[in-house]
Amino acid sequence: SRQRARYQVVIEGLYERWSDVVSGNVLNMNNLPPGTFTLRFQSSLNGEIWTEGSPYQLIISDNSGFLCFIRKYLLLLTLLFLIVSIIFVRRFLLDRRGKINERIRSAMRLEALNQELQHQTQIMRSELRNARHTQDVILPTIETIRHRCPDSFILFKPLREVSGDIFWYSEHKHYIYLGVIDCTGHGTAAAIMSLIIYVFLHNIIVERHTTGAAKILTLLSNSLYERNTRICSAENINEGVDVSICVVDTEHRMIDFAGAFHRIIHCHENQTDVYIGNPTFVGNEHNQSFSSRIIHYTSSDFLYLFSDGYSDQLGGEYAKKMRFARFKGYLEVASRLPIMQQEQFLLDSLTDWQGANAQYDDITILGFQCTFKKFIGQESDTTLTESEDQS
Repeated sequence: SRQRARYQVVIEGLYERWSDVVSGNVLNMNNLPPGTFTLRFQSSLNGEIWTEGSPYQLIISDNSGFLCFIRKYLLLLTLLFLIVSIIFVRRFLLDRRGKINERIRSAMRLEALNQELQHQTQIMRSELRNARHTQDVILPTIETIRHRCPDSFILFKPLREVSGDIFWYSEHKHYIYLGVIDCTGHGTAAAIMSLIIYVFLHNIIVERHTTGAAKILTLLSNSLYERNTRICSAENINEGVDVSICVVDTEHRMIDFAGAFHRIIHCHENQTDVYIGNPTFVGNEHNQSFSSRIIHYTSSDFLYLFSDGYSDQLGGEYAKKMRFARFKGYLEVASRLPIMQQEQFLLDSLTDWQGANAQYDDITILGFQCTFKKFIGQESDTTLTESEDQS
């Protein structure tokens, strides 16, 4: 009689024993986990003899959740990603190009500004050179000074192209006028003030032949005070001038000294005297009074007129100001040297003290030995500079 075949299956990696197939030759498998498995089956007609068929390889994939969604819409997501990437890359390149263009425009503006600054700097340097030339014209040369003061020197070191310091020399008969003027500040503004002071001194000394040192400072103070009150109100005036004036009377061998916030040093007979001027600026008030000091000299004496630029120089181990005491010591040593070596000695001492520090202020020292040449005859007066004679 015909018998119905029976079947058994096993899924290696999932089940460990053979199981009967109850639906004939139909196998239903649900909720299998994803993975790769081997399906083996065997059949029998009598339940005693089993014949195994060829195995099948089962690949179970996960068709649910996020991965299923990704697989289903992978192409669409890839296309969307490419579109977004292109948009961002394009925007990035445009922003970068815009920034590059802005940098180029900024560089061009900076270059134009730099060229304008260079042009203005060249103009300013040219004007400063002209101003320095003008200042050099009015300042007496060492040859002019040595006409009546053969043993003398000038140490003159402006901080910038033009100086707020100037030195004065003129002569009238047996009088010789020597002075150092230090205007407030340095640079162009102070240099302009120094030219104004020169004009006032030229009127007072050269044209009016004023012989008293104190009287010269009073007249200079009046001139400066009147000038300041004309151009601005008194509370806005902030222009001070330090002055030391020496009027040498070669006939009576004496020197009349007056100063405004200035002092001079007199080296004689192995001793050093310091003569101090009045503690006030020139130009503070009208009819300002100044005291004077009469100094009797011999031909071996040395006198030094100076601004405060040398003694205020920063230097030394701690980059501090030199101070007057050290400066005075340098002058005492210099006074024991020949006059032609004193300027170099003071320059070398300044360099050693200054070290790597920048120059602090305008520096002026006018030094001379009291070996003056006397006035001979009725020669015409000698003005401040040879250039004025030529003009």
